[in-house]
Amino acid sequence: MYLGRSYRLLDFALWSRRSIIYMVVVSGLAIAAYRLPATAGLSVPWSIVLVLGTTVSLVAGFKNSQVFTRSNEALQAFSQITASSRMWSILCRDFTDAATARRLIYRHLAWLTALRFSLRRPMPWESLAKAANIEFRRRRYHIQEDKTSLGDELRRLLGEEGEGVLKSPQPAIALLDMQSAEVAGLLKSTGVPTQVYSELMKLVRDFHDQ
Repeated sequence: MYLGRSYRLLDFALWSRRSIIYMVVVSGLAIAAYRLPATAGLSVPWSIVLVLGTTVSLVAGFKNSQVFTRSNEALQAFSQITASSRMWSILCRDFTDAATARRLIYRHLAWLTALRFSLRRPMPWESLAKAANIEFRRRRYHIQEDKTSLGDELRRLLGEEGEGVLKSPQPAIALLDMQSAEVAGLLKSTGVPTQVYSELMKLVRDFHDQ
C-alpha cells in the first residue's frame, strides 16, 4: 500500500496509462458499435446506467475507506511498537550490565528487522505482480527490503546467533522466545529485580501481540 498526501500528475499518468488505454479502446469499440447501421437506434435505459454508476461509486468509496482504515491501524501499531521499544531499551540499560543490555537491545533490533521483512512479504490478495505496480516500484518506490536480505541484516546484528534464528520458520517469534528465556535466566540469577522482570515480560507479551 502506497499512501501520500498528493501524487504527481506524471507519476499517476505513467502508473495508470495501461488502464487509460484500455478504457479508451473499449469506449471506442462501444461508440463504433453504436454507430454501425446494424445497431442503429440501440440504447440503454437510464435506470440501468444509474444503477451501474451508483454501484461503481459505492465500491470505490468502500475501497478508499478500507485503505484509510488500514493506514490508521498501521500507524497505531507503529506508535505502540515505538513506545514499547523505548521502554525496553530503558529497562535494559538501567537494570542490567552493559554486555547483557547490549545483547537484549540488539536482539530487539533484530526482532524489529524480522518483523519488517515479514510485513513486506507478498500476500495472495495483493496486486504487486501487476505490470504497472512492478514498474512503479522499480522507478519510484525504493525500500530497504528490496536492497538487502533478512539473513544479512540478522548476521550484522546478532553474529553467529543469527544463523540459528534463520533456521526457524518464524524468525520474529524465535527472537522473542530467546528474549523471554534470557529474561527468565536473569531473574533466576538475581540479575534483575522481580518488578523489572515483570515489566520486561509484559513488554515481550506486547511484542507478541503486535
